[in-house]
Amino acid sequence: MRVWVTGSSGQVGQVLLKALRKRGIDCFGTSHAEADIADEAAVRAQMKESTHVVNTAAYCEVDPAETHREKAFRANVLGPTVLAKVAKETG
Repeated sequence: MRVWVTGSSGQVGQVLLKALRKRGIDCFGTSHAEADIADEAAVRAQMKESTHVVNTAAYCEVDPAETHREKAFRANVLGPTVLAKVAKETG
């Protein structure tokens, strides 16, 4: 088993990676700069390196999300959709 944690530079992602490693679980994380989860090619590349994925990526700044709607949509809607699609296809 190898777990890919998206959003690993965020608070939840950092804590999750630490907990997985403490339990001896093989895992790695990516931040948005390393892998845009809304980019299907980037997701497919990371899925080749993992057996499981946990999505902790999110655009969670409420007020800025109103003015940066595209960024919020990519992180909170399109990204999880792409992750689910690729995960389903790759098993």
